[in-house]
Amino acid sequence: MAPTWTSFLTKRMSTIYESVTGARSHDERAGIDGEKWELLRDNVPALISAVSGGTSGINLQAGSHVQYVHDGRISAHYLDVLALQPIVGRNFSEDEDRPHGPKATILSYSLWRSVFGADESVIGRAILLRSEPYTVVGVLPQDAITPLNADVYTPLQPSREGEGGGTNFDVITRVRPDATWQEANAEINRAWTLRAQRFEKNNPSAHVTYYSVPLQKGETDSLRPQVLALMLAAGFILLRFCIVSPSSPFRFFALPGCSDLPGHNFTIT
Repeated sequence: MAPTWTSFLTKRMSTIYESVTGARSHDERAGIDGEKWELLRDNVPALISAVSGGTSGINLQAGSHVQYVHDGRISAHYLDVLALQPIVGRNFSEDEDRPHGPKATILSYSLWRSVFGADESVIGRAILLRSEPYTVVGVLPQDAITPLNADVYTPLQPSREGEGGGTNFDVITRVRPDATWQEANAEINRAWTLRAQRFEKNNPSAHVTYYSVPLQKGETDSLRPQVLALMLAAGFILLRFCIVSPSSPFRFFALPGCSDLPGHNFTIT
């Protein structure tokens, strides 16, 4: 079967990892602050880049209707990186993503249907988020999936101030059709040269490089510690049920897979 345009785009979506050898060695998803974001945005033409600030619970008010929703804060072009175009309205503009820019919001399809009855005239109307008016500018497709999976999206408006002073942003990128991964990685390392040198100066013997990895790997890697912890907890519970001393006066029902353990009786008498 020939690859689809969607699969082609998905394969070119990525995030950025930081590899440090020597002092304070690690190999993990790079934390992004306001300075690194501006350097990436303005100096890496091989990539379409965007950042997010995570999700938070807020109150939405539309007329008399009030609902608790999850807000995903994203920069301009975040949805472009994911190849998502609103079915109604538009994506965020760069003006809306500048600090102190206009307050705008994009709705998820499910919220648009449940709260606004799939009414297209909601575009251009103001709703209250965090008790502040935001203009609805777009509605995502029904099958839209993002790393944040929020109910509403608002402009991140990233800068070097406030939260941008720390590594509080997650970056996603897409390699442009006329560029290669090698070109993108070379541009990233040039753009962040001074940041790498600053780290190496403060950590003698350290060497820093940056490279792109598929977005799916970047998203799933962050879940591995939690998944491992759940697996260990589940294994401990199974062992508590399965391993009983042969001399114990207590007898238990066996969980599936436990009944073959030698020297144990798992029936209740």
